[in-house]
Amino acid sequence: SNSIIGYGLGRALESLNRFEEAFITMASANKARRNAAGAFSRQQFDQRLLLLKQIFTRDFFTARNQWGYQSDVPVFVVGLPRSGTTLTEQIISSHPNCFGGGELASLTDLATGTPDRIGSTKRLWPDSATLLSASHVEQLGREYMVRVLGLADGNYRRIVDKQPLNFWHLGLVALALPQAKVIHCVRDVRDNGLSIFAQNFNAQQKWSTDLSDIAHYWRGYRTIMEHWKSVTDLEILDVQYEETVGDLEYQARRILKFLDVPWAPGVLEFHKNRRAVQTPSRWQVRQPIYSTSKSKWKLYERHLGPLISAAAEQGRSL
Repeated sequence: SNSIIGYGLGRALESLNRFEEAFITMASANKARRNAAGAFSRQQFDQRLLLLKQIFTRDFFTARNQWGYQSDVPVFVVGLPRSGTTLTEQIISSHPNCFGGGELASLTDLATGTPDRIGSTKRLWPDSATLLSASHVEQLGREYMVRVLGLADGNYRRIVDKQPLNFWHLGLVALALPQAKVIHCVRDVRDNGLSIFAQNFNAQQKWSTDLSDIAHYWRGYRTIMEHWKSVTDLEILDVQYEETVGDLEYQARRILKFLDVPWAPGVLEFHKNRRAVQTPSRWQVRQPIYSTSKSKWKLYERHLGPLISAAAEQGRSL
């Protein structure tokens, strides 16, 4: 519980412009959380990435062309946490033809349940993917749709699943729901990483307690997103957080056009949308757009070496 107090105190100190003390407080809160949850294993993380790339190749998807459940209703909003996924979902769910489902565990549940389907509990996901038949895959897509249609209180053109870490599962999406749309939220890694560091995430996200680990995780996430773009035919739209904050209407029009729904000016009033939001951003989405979180990293610049190095790479690769 020390760590919980620490994150709140860090935010309070920051609001008083006491940035040095705020950073020290955040760092000790993260240290307390790391001591409780254990350190992040970069080796396991790198192995997981490698395995996904080895299994989900262009040939894998070519061999399974036309598989899956053919529905173009689902929309997956993915990216790192704190990259604008909640904001993006709020814009979409303020459209009369679109429903926001929140952060769903459905994809993860379906992926981890695949060994049972193939009757081999030794072959865990993603290893199990190669043993799924066409009917298994169609069933996976259908079950996903049954779940999300059960959440939506009406007949919608699009249903949004905004679990940011679903970027791990886009191989499953490409396989089981090949007509789904993916919106990939991107944010300056210096601000994104700082925002993650300042937030009390759940204990499984061990990478989020250390700036070097955050940078490592960010690099891996970038790599896997590039991989999905190169091996699948999923339609993926990149949405830059800074552009959304800078020009809401431009970005909202881009997003709705991508989702093939007509323009609705009401989406610009997303903060009046009364839908429940159950994430750390729940307070922010009740406010109109604010840009105070843009370039906040500069206030902590001398502490953010690992994120600043990552940003230099991002600049070169964009």
